[in-house]
Amino acid sequence: MSHSFGKNTGVHYYPSHNFDTQSKLERRVSPGEKIALYVHIPFCETRCFFCTFSIVAGSKFTGDLVVQYMSALKAEMAYFGRILREQDVSVARIQIGGGTPTAISADQIKAMFDDIFELFDCSELEEIVFEGFPSSITREKIRALKSLGAVKLNVGAQTFDQTLLDEAGRRHDATEAIETFHMCKEEGIASLGIDLIYGLPGSSPAIVERDIGILAELPVDHLAFYPLWIYEKTTFDKQIRNGKFDVPKFEQLCEQLSVGSPLLAQAGFHRYTSFHYARGPQHHHGYGLWQMDTRDWLGLGMSSMSCLQGTVFFNEKNIEKYMKGINNGQYETGYGRRMDRDQQMRFCLLYGIRRKEYLTADFAARYGVQPQVYFADLLDHLAHLGFIEVTTTSISLTTEGIVSLGIVESIINNGLDELVAQ
Repeated sequence: MSHSFGKNTGVHYYPSHNFDTQSKLERRVSPGEKIALYVHIPFCETRCFFCTFSIVAGSKFTGDLVVQYMSALKAEMAYFGRILREQDVSVARIQIGGGTPTAISADQIKAMFDDIFELFDCSELEEIVFEGFPSSITREKIRALKSLGAVKLNVGAQTFDQTLLDEAGRRHDATEAIETFHMCKEEGIASLGIDLIYGLPGSSPAIVERDIGILAELPVDHLAFYPLWIYEKTTFDKQIRNGKFDVPKFEQLCEQLSVGSPLLAQAGFHRYTSFHYARGPQHHHGYGLWQMDTRDWLGLGMSSMSCLQGTVFFNEKNIEKYMKGINNGQYETGYGRRMDRDQQMRFCLLYGIRRKEYLTADFAARYGVQPQVYFADLLDHLAHLGFIEVTTTSISLTTEGIVSLGIVESIINNGLDELVAQ
């Protein structure tokens, strides 16, 4: 079955930042519960051509700005740390993302975690995932991370093909990335992960096979393996509009994923979500699974997303406005939306199907109805399109559904009306 890719190719993790009704809401937690913590470090040397995240790059990225931002971030941490401690809420998972968290110095990394451990109850902390970029990872930073304990360092390599890296606006070379992984293992990082993208301009099944062949020889324990999704206003989007290259074809993405999957299994990488593979369950990234189970998480830093008690929040996307708000004692710098029951159910379904197999008993326990019943017509149509497989107890994305997640997302968000546009 062939599908057209275009405006729905990008994935936005419902509800999108630009939801219709915005209001100032205060983030509230459930007393006595565990939560996950996300911290956004927005700095990058340059913006990659596929990137749609809220970042600070180029000449705007200065040492002085980093110092100011980290100070504001600490103030936000202190405010919410007090609230969480008062409510007897502990942190079970931490993810440091961006941006490029390894863009800050080793001393700043140490200071940030000193603040986290002081301000939050981390007595039941099970995991820290820290994102990095090959060219900004140093031995000093690795040692700072290793001192935290069993940290999971995830490195965005994207591909080992130099031409594809250059065409994607990456500022590292393939050899540098390979050397970075070996350096991380030499320094004793307990769990090392990598991001790879298939479907980049110029990619092919042969390149995917070569990438996985290189990966198989690296001391890597975890893989995030994503298709290229095109987002509006990115450099890739502009290049497509200018005719430099075409939108990735559905059949090509499916072929590259189909080539890659068995090779990954042969290399000992076993899939545990639609996009994640690991050499053993001890290397699973629990923060991502926490989100897929739609458990509460608190986002800190500019543009970060929180989901607490059925309410979604987005912090201010502009770094200057974010810092100004925090420095003025306004800790809710962005907007929130309370989801009604139907919206919460769609949210739960959309995140849940990112698992390799979404067992729907939890959904039924939470909402009193199986998604196979509540969303019967919608799921029937998605199954007819070849995007999902549905049983009485589970829902799973197919290969076609994995590469078409943007379309699946739109249909779940908007109901059957979205099918008219497909």
